[in-house]
Amino acid sequence: MKFQLDALNDYEFELLSKDILSRQLNTALYTYSKGRDKGIDISDSLVDPRIIGQAKHYCKSSYSALLSSLKKEKSRVLDELKPERYFVFTSQSLTRENKKEIYELFQECMEDTSNIIDATVIDAFLSEEKNADIVKKHYKLWLCASNVLSLVNNQNIFIDCEDLLDDIESKMKFFVRTRAYEEALKKMEENRTIIIIGNPGVGKTTLSKMLIFEYVSKGYSVRYSTDSKVENVKKALSLDPEKKEIILLDDFLGQHYLKIRDSQPNEIKSLMSYVKRNPNKRLILNSRITILNEAKQSSIVFRELMENHEIYMYLINLDRMGIVEKAQILYNHLYFNDIPTEHYEAIKRGRKYLRFVQHKNYNPRIVEYVTKPRVYRFVPANQYFDYIMKKFNEPEDVWKDEYRNRMNEEDRVLLNTLYSLTDNTIRQEVLEQAYHGRISAETFPTTMNAYEESCLRLTNSLLKNVMERGRIGIGAINPSVNDFLKTHLAANAPEQIKIIKNAVYVEQILKVSRTQEADDVCRKMLRDGTFLAKSALKNSVEYYYLQRLCKYGMFEEELKPTVQRCFAHMADNIGFIEESNYGDWLLELINSGYMEYYELYPVMKEESIFEKILEPLPYAKLVRVLRTLEKEKIFSDDEMKLLEPIMREKLKQRICKDASANIDNDSMDILVDLVDECEEDMSEYEEVLFIASQHETAKLRLKEELETEIARHLGEVNDIMDMQLEEFQEQVEEMDFPIEETLKMLIAQKQSYDEDMAYEQWRDDGGRSDLETVQEIFER
Repeated sequence: MKFQLDALNDYEFELLSKDILSRQLNTALYTYSKGRDKGIDISDSLVDPRIIGQAKHYCKSSYSALLSSLKKEKSRVLDELKPERYFVFTSQSLTRENKKEIYELFQECMEDTSNIIDATVIDAFLSEEKNADIVKKHYKLWLCASNVLSLVNNQNIFIDCEDLLDDIESKMKFFVRTRAYEEALKKMEENRTIIIIGNPGVGKTTLSKMLIFEYVSKGYSVRYSTDSKVENVKKALSLDPEKKEIILLDDFLGQHYLKIRDSQPNEIKSLMSYVKRNPNKRLILNSRITILNEAKQSSIVFRELMENHEIYMYLINLDRMGIVEKAQILYNHLYFNDIPTEHYEAIKRGRKYLRFVQHKNYNPRIVEYVTKPRVYRFVPANQYFDYIMKKFNEPEDVWKDEYRNRMNEEDRVLLNTLYSLTDNTIRQEVLEQAYHGRISAETFPTTMNAYEESCLRLTNSLLKNVMERGRIGIGAINPSVNDFLKTHLAANAPEQIKIIKNAVYVEQILKVSRTQEADDVCRKMLRDGTFLAKSALKNSVEYYYLQRLCKYGMFEEELKPTVQRCFAHMADNIGFIEESNYGDWLLELINSGYMEYYELYPVMKEESIFEKILEPLPYAKLVRVLRTLEKEKIFSDDEMKLLEPIMREKLKQRICKDASANIDNDSMDILVDLVDECEEDMSEYEEVLFIASQHETAKLRLKEELETEIARHLGEVNDIMDMQLEEFQEQVEEMDFPIEETLKMLIAQKQSYDEDMAYEQWRDDGGRSDLETVQEIFER
């Protein structure tokens, strides 16, 4: 068998060389990341190695380049490293004279020319049956082996044969044997039929074709189609039940909505039944999730087929891909696309590649795009890192085709509506109400439930369902979807205006208004009152009205009654998360001139309104507001006397609440001390809870700290009014610190931390953690 070493990148070749040498010497050997290797690729020990190997993956270079590189290393190897045995691996095929010349360089630590292992020796070694495990481990060796490709080429692949071969040969070198591949392969063996589904760009087609080649190596014939004509596939299958055949239907439901033929679901069901009855047959289908959901909606037969679990569906989820797998994919694309040295250094410098493999928007399609020669050759080397990062931060190229060309208008409206409501998840009923508010003004057909239809199509493709407190929440399946929608809508004034005019919730208006045209529509809505007719998911519409008024700098006489009414109700529903922003904005309002122009101070002086306005303010913001009112002499002495009880009560409430919150944070040290008091021979959890229930000393210490914190706050407000610590004693005595609950949280955090540390400390193949492995891949 002829193995194609040029399908390996330099890191993969180094690992192969290590495995071969380890087998030959029957000795454990290791590879190392840069900084730990002292210039060594392979050795038997990091400290004072006796055996050293160098891997020279020079398949694209000349022998003279290889020899020149070895000559440069001669003095370091012989004078500094001084190994007892030295080996050179190269992916070039060397002549006898070539080997002799290399041997003469290192004869002090080489037995003979057998210490020089070239492509011919490697091929012979891998062809031996006893070394089949190494071949299997380095999957590209057999996937790219010439006889495997010829097996496919010589078969009667009746449709798209050239497309399959050309595509697979060009993409093979980029392929990484991920956990998704291993899991899909396992499920294929268990079920014989599998549907591979996923989002755009995650590698469904590549994974499918790699599975095909796995089975080709096991003697299977291939039946391949991309035109969704199942009847043609069935006609080409052998009637011999003993003949091994594997079928791949790529995009088996088509690439667009509403193109599923009436007969197709029954044809697919028939094909699945055929495979189920014949143990020597295999079937792989792949599809975008949106199209699969469309099929389930459009066909009772297909829906029942899915619901009855007659076929296994494997969802490719990038969240489950580890950073090593992501790094391998990225490095393969950089290596085999011949990224110039200057460009490569731009992302290697400072280990910037870690920012890509750890990026929330990581997607193989982005990696493929930014490493194409037609892309990088137009990007200066010193700008290449920033260019790639921009594509990760704004992954329009990943979702653009899906959004613009493979989605109907109802689905686009649903995505835009979701984005206008949240960057995270929103309750299903809220999204549905907002969606209907939008399409009621559009010319969509109303004979069917457009919302349900769109949700079914997009779920697990661009949307995800999350159970939140017993309710279904809906959000974008990946942060990059939101990034794309943000970019797409930012300059799309007509779509912004449509969303704003038909918004059900005021948050939609605030979220999408990003152009002058959209702001003009918002100003009109503030003037005519339609802004206030909207609902609010959080806080109050009046609060948002005043914020937007201030943002636009609107001073208009006819709005005075409306502004005064909004001011009176702006604090009605301020949420906890918004409290700090509310305080900042109120201070800004007081100092902006709006209070005087719209005559809001008289409104503020009404006791009930004044109390409501102060209610949401955190302690620090409350103190600042009261000091500002005092400094500006907003209240007369008589008004101050009337309002002082309200101010005192609010200060008391906030001092206790915020001081308690501070103690909760500081008390972690005390709780850690309690954990440390546990006996080692007892269950940590049970012992900690016992201490928590018995340890009154801890509560006393916490209360003492609370009194100290309150006294500190009181010192800050004494210049506003006199308040004494005694006023808080009763409340402090009644406080019940949730020590037990906090300890449970602390233990959970500690266990989680220990598990993470255990994983990071896990060592495989020479003592590498995942991060060290990533570093080793890139620091060649």
